[in-house]
Amino acid sequence: MLAALLGFVGVLVGAIVTHLFAISNEWRSRRMEAMVASVTASIRVLGAHEGMYGLFLGGGAPPLTDDRAIRALTERSVAFTEWRIARARLEIVVPDDELLRQAIDRFNAVHAAADGWVSPYLKEGEGFHFDDVAKEEHKT
Repeated sequence: MLAALLGFVGVLVGAIVTHLFAISNEWRSRRMEAMVASVTASIRVLGAHEGMYGLFLGGGAPPLTDDRAIRALTERSVAFTEWRIARARLEIVVPDDELLRQAIDRFNAVHAAADGWVSPYLKEGEGFHFDDVAKEEHKT
């Protein structure tokens, strides 16, 4: 009887430990997926920004109705939305990682500094002079 009870307790402890390891593995997997999605979305935002920058390499500002401008603005919008979703998910899955929070804040600051010229372009269209911000954009 004692051997059976001891065996049962051993199986119970084994089941609990296995369950805890499974939970830990699932948490690590969700964390890794959220981090990968955040990095992927950040890279897509950078690519979309480069696409916007590429509109002005030929000289003047293209009209907002130009196919290249529409594609670049659409990609920028979609990439930025994807980035916000990935960042929010990451902040939910990993809420207490201070280094991660600092990295997100740094990316936000750099993105905001680099993206400041897009609003004037959207307001001015063909009248926008990229030369006025080109030096600052290059530095960013």
